[in-house]
Amino acid sequence: MPWYKAGTVSVTQNSNAVIGSGTAFIANSRVGDGFRGPDGGWYEVTNIASDTAMSISPNYQGASNSAGGYALAPLQGYVKESADALRALVNQFGTKLAALGTTGNYDTLPVAKGGTGGANQADARAGLGLGSVAVESTVPVAKGGTGRTDGRVLLSEVGVQQAAALYNVQGMYMGWNSGSQGEGHFVVNRGGGAGGFSWRTVNSDNSATGPAMTLSYEGALKVPLSIQVPQIIGLTTALSLTQGGTGASNVGSARDNLGLGNSGAPTFSGLELTGGAYIDFHFQSSTADYTNRIIPLSAGNLGISSASAPGLVFGAQFYPNSDGIINCGTSTNRFAAYFAVTGAIQTSDAREKTTVSPMSGPELSVSMLLAREIGTYKWLEAIDKKGEEARLHIGMTVQRCIEIMVGAGIDPMSYAFICFDEWGALPEESIEIIKGNIYSAGELIQSNANYSEFDKYSEFPAFTWEETSREVVITQKAREAGNRYGFRYDQLALFIARGQEERIARLEAAIASAQ
Repeated sequence: MPWYKAGTVSVTQNSNAVIGSGTAFIANSRVGDGFRGPDGGWYEVTNIASDTAMSISPNYQGASNSAGGYALAPLQGYVKESADALRALVNQFGTKLAALGTTGNYDTLPVAKGGTGGANQADARAGLGLGSVAVESTVPVAKGGTGRTDGRVLLSEVGVQQAAALYNVQGMYMGWNSGSQGEGHFVVNRGGGAGGFSWRTVNSDNSATGPAMTLSYEGALKVPLSIQVPQIIGLTTALSLTQGGTGASNVGSARDNLGLGNSGAPTFSGLELTGGAYIDFHFQSSTADYTNRIIPLSAGNLGISSASAPGLVFGAQFYPNSDGIINCGTSTNRFAAYFAVTGAIQTSDAREKTTVSPMSGPELSVSMLLAREIGTYKWLEAIDKKGEEARLHIGMTVQRCIEIMVGAGIDPMSYAFICFDEWGALPEESIEIIKGNIYSAGELIQSNANYSEFDKYSEFPAFTWEETSREVVITQKAREAGNRYGFRYDQLALFIARGQEERIARLEAAIASAQ
C-alpha cells in the first residue's frame, strides 16, 4: 500500500502533537504506523484523534515547522490484518482441503466423489442417469412436460390436493381443502384491475362466443339470460310483500297484490314522484329521448310539452311557455265554448302598432251596411242533434260580408276580421297491438305482454311466445280536405261600431242643417 502524504502538518519541537491541514488521518493511518516528520526522523503513531490530529512517540526532535511535509508508512495494522486473514482461512478450510485426499488428482471427478463421471455433456447426463429428456428444448407431455414454451398448458386432467397459498401476486389460483373444509376453491388476485370472474362458451372454431356470466369483486353475479334450476331454496313459494316479493306466482296475481290491476295498463290509487322527476312518452316506441313530456318546472308550475313544439304551463296561471306562438284550437279542432269571469285581454299597445288611420268613405259605407246584415241563425249541426230545440245565435255570414265589401270596391281579405282556413286530406292511421304470454323452457314468465317485450328474447331458443290477442288501435282518424270561413268578431264589432258613429254624426248634421 503506498504511503500517505496528502496535505501538510504542523509540529513543535519536544511536543508529541501533530496537527494536519488537508489531511485524512483516520482513513489512511492506524496506531503503530510509522510517521516521518519534516525533520526526516521516524516516529511511531500512538493515537489518532481526528482526520487532522494525531500523537507520536517519541516527542518531535526537529525544529518546529507550521506547514511541513510528512509521510505515513503502513507498518503495523495492514500486515497484522493480512496475517490474521490468512490464519482464519487456514482454520476454516485447511481440514476440508485435507479431507479431499486424492480427489484433487482426478482429471474427471467420478460420481462416487461428487462429480458426473463424464468429460462432456452427454457422458455427464448418462453418468447422472438423466436420460434424453434433459436435452429436450420443449419437454412433451408424454415425458412429464407441457409441450409448450409460451407458459400455457393443455392437459387432459388436473388434480389438486392442497389449498392455494401463493395468491399474493396478481393471477388466478385454485386449491383444495382450505381450512380442512374438504372443498375446492378458486381465488383471483385482481392486482390493479377490477377483479372478479367470467364464464363463457365459444363455438367449435372459436369464431363466435356466447354471452358471459360474471361475478364481480364486490360479489354481484350477472347472468345474461336466465337461471334454470329445479328448486331455489326459500323461493319454492312466492315471496310475500313483506319479504320484498309479490306474494304471487303469476303476473296477474302479482299485479293485483301490488295494486296495479290485472291488465296491461296498471291502475294506481296514487303516484308520487320526488326529486327532478318527469314523465316521458315515446309515441309508437320512438327511440328519441322523448316525444312528449310532463315535468314540474317549479313548486307551483307543471309543464306539458312535445319534443318538436312549445308547450303549456299549468299553475296559478295557464300559459304557453313561448310568447305568441301557440294557438288555442285549430280550424279543424275547435273549442265548443269558453267560460270566463271577465273578457279576453288583447294587446293594444301604441308602441307595437302603426298610427291608427281614419276609415275611408267606402269603409264607412260598408260598416253601416254590415250593421243591417246582423240577424238570427241556427247552427246546422245543432239542428241535426237537437232539432227545433237548437238555440238562436246573433250574427251574419262571412260570405255576405265579403259580397258587400267587394261591391264597395274593398278587398275583404286584407282585413283581419275576415278569416279563411283550409286543410288537406288525412288518411286513417292505425297500429296493431299484439299481446301474449312469454315462456322460458316451458315456464310462464310473463303474461299479457306486448310482442315488443318478446323481441329481446326471440333469438334465444329457450324462450317461446304464445299469442293471446290482437287489437287495431286508430292513431289518426281519416279527414277529407276542406275549408272554412270565420270572423274575428271583436274587430268586426269595432268596424261596425265606427259605421254607427258615422250614421249618428250624419243624422245630427242633417238635423242641425234643417233647423
